[in-house]
Amino acid sequence: MEANARRSPRHNDFPQRVKRMNDPLMASWPDMPLAVVLGAGGMGTAIARRLAQNHRLILADLNPQRLDAVVDSLKTEGAHVQPVVCDVTQSASVQALAAEVSRLGPLRTLVHVAGLSPSRCTRCFR
Repeated sequence: MEANARRSPRHNDFPQRVKRMNDPLMASWPDMPLAVVLGAGGMGTAIARRLAQNHRLILADLNPQRLDAVVDSLKTEGAHVQPVVCDVTQSASVQALAAEVSRLGPLRTLVHVAGLSPSRCTRCFR
């Protein structure tokens, strides 16, 4: 059996999907579904990169420097992404994120990969 015969059809169209993602003439951004990814670490970035192939993104993170670096990288790859600094332990911060989602919505996908460690966040686990 050839190596390509074992691949799923989704793998075979990857170059076409990347081409569509990077197409500067793509006029349908507002018609694309909206995804929110909370957490711009390694997993969040990987998920955002994958979702950006056919979603508009809101990427949220507590660290503004990391958030800006990831957003710049995704935009270079052709993604339509809006950064939002968000502390998931603060209700006002989450409400500001929700307002941004309402402004850009409707929301189709929510991915929460922002990690909270009990050793770093004692007030979260009251």
